[in-house]
Amino acid sequence: MNARTATRIEDVLAALSKSEAEESELSHSLAEIIADRDRIRTALARLENLVPVLDSLVQRGEKLNDNVGRTAETAERVGAGVRGLERVMGRVRIAAERVGQVADAKASLAALQSAMEQRDWETAARHCARAMAVPKEVMEGPFAQVAIPSTDLPDPPTQTLADARTALLGVFRKEFDAAAIARDPVAISSKTGTSARQRYDTRPGHSRLDSLILGTKASSPIYYTAALTALYESVAGLIDQHQPVVEKYYGSGNMHTVVARLLRECDRVVNGLYDGWEEERDISRKLADARTATFQALVPSARAKPGQTPIVEDSGPDPREIDR
Repeated sequence: MNARTATRIEDVLAALSKSEAEESELSHSLAEIIADRDRIRTALARLENLVPVLDSLVQRGEKLNDNVGRTAETAERVGAGVRGLERVMGRVRIAAERVGQVADAKASLAALQSAMEQRDWETAARHCARAMAVPKEVMEGPFAQVAIPSTDLPDPPTQTLADARTALLGVFRKEFDAAAIARDPVAISSKTGTSARQRYDTRPGHSRLDSLILGTKASSPIYYTAALTALYESVAGLIDQHQPVVEKYYGSGNMHTVVARLLRECDRVVNGLYDGWEEERDISRKLADARTATFQALVPSARAKPGQTPIVEDSGPDPREIDR
């Protein structure tokens, strides 16, 4: 009830009572506050004492933030320097490897030239393979073009290697053909060497088969059997004898090309033996006789009666004469 708008005495009294009650509550609250003043002062004093501590913490935090910022900047600079150093070290390693490869190529070419002058073909082959193992981009690089040529080898390294290899292969072919006749094979190049090796390895089979043909008559019952046996025994012996040499000089797996050539040569020889056997033994006629032959033992009218000895007269070829 608002005392300003009251029109009756009752309303005025009610508003007055309400105001007195509020006054009493306020007086009681003020009395409590005044009574608790010491505790408030103590709390305020404690808060005032915390101000310097908080200020110190703020200053230390700002200082720590500055230190961390400077450390981060230093770490970034160090990291950038380390990354740059790693890149430089990587380039140094590549350069050192390239220098080593160029030095190896130069030494190999010089040793190759020296070995060829001394006609030491096996040593020359090793140095040729060593020089060929150098990557092509190294041999054709500008550093190799400057560092490798010398007064003895003035040409570019790729040309020097190609010329030496061509000359070496030419010598090899010549020496290999001579060695094949003397049964003393030499190896240099995988592709060229295996080709020559195939020609060499097939010759003993020819010679052994030729000696067998000359020493045995074709009419002999064992002629063709012995010829085939000798042929494949020769092939097996060649593989067992020459595979270590081929693997050593041509590399692992190159014996397959030699064996393939041997098998093709064997097929040619076997076809020749088969044609000779078919013609010599008159196999076509014997097969025709076998197809048209009659066997009296299978004809009912020709069977012997009880008590009589059967008489068998076959018109077919004698099986014992097939391979005679």
